[in-house]
Amino acid sequence: IYRYFHTKRELIESLGGYLIQKAGLTPALPSPQSPEELIALVKGLFLTYEGADEMLRAAAMSELSYEMRQYTLPRRIAVIEEALRPIANSFNEAERIHLRNSVFILTTTAIVRAFKDYLNLSGEEAAETVAWAIRTLTSTSSRHDVGEHE
Repeated sequence: IYRYFHTKRELIESLGGYLIQKAGLTPALPSPQSPEELIALVKGLFLTYEGADEMLRAAAMSELSYEMRQYTLPRRIAVIEEALRPIANSFNEAERIHLRNSVFILTTTAIVRAFKDYLNLSGEEAAETVAWAIRTLTSTSSRHDVGEHE
């Protein structure tokens, strides 16, 4: 391996690109600029992940995949923050962090597996449920209604 990759980081970067290509995902997708654009992106990713072969899904759960996720974590968080930017001023800093973290977890492939394993939902059904959750979490009207009950 080190004949082709001088460091573990080079291997992880290359493997990440390979897995993205094998899964049929486009690595250069434009970053979503709103919650609705994020929802559209997530729907496509969930459907693509659901259609991935078993070997690819198994690879996504490996230790190397875990390391790849850790490497890409800052970029993925930045994508979520950019998508939430249009509504960010409706929340204080602590709420923005909770919102970002919640939306981040909702947009992971682990959620697709959880919906399948626990509720027997398809990728499309999981995407619809996550879309509803993101819309509900980012809705300023529902936020104010909740605040009134506290």
